Amino acid sequence: MEIWKKWPEKFLDLIVADIQILHDIQFLKIIFKQPGKDVIMQYDRGWFSSRATACEAFEKMELLKKQKNTKIPDNTYLFKIENSDYLQWLHKESCGIYENSTHKMEHFVFIGSNFVFEVLAINDPEIKIIPR
Repeated sequence: MEIWKKWPEKFLDLIVADIQILHDIQFLKIIFKQPGKDVIMQYDRGWFSSRATACEAFEKMELLKKQKNTKIPDNTYLFKIENSDYLQWLHKESCGIYENSTHKMEHFVFIGSNFVFEVLAINDPEIKIIPR
């Protein structure tokens, strides 16, 4: 069973917002547009897979609360998932190539007002706060 954990430990004080995704072969940026600032989660290396699901944040949070039978704090839009179904899928589809890697792959979830974005990576993204 998946376990959804609030991430990062450092409180970012996010409000639900649109997410913007920028990526190419070199990097992946997830940008939360906030009043007066942008909060950017950036992977420069070590991300293996990503997917987006069209879903409103409030709808997704209510569904998670029911499915996972857990208490998810309000204003929590960033998670790390343990026992991830998505990670199990990647291991199966890649014939286990990444399963025995020296680096532990993790499942990150970013919930925005416009969609849910998920990333499988071996490192946490760098977090930048850019005033506007």
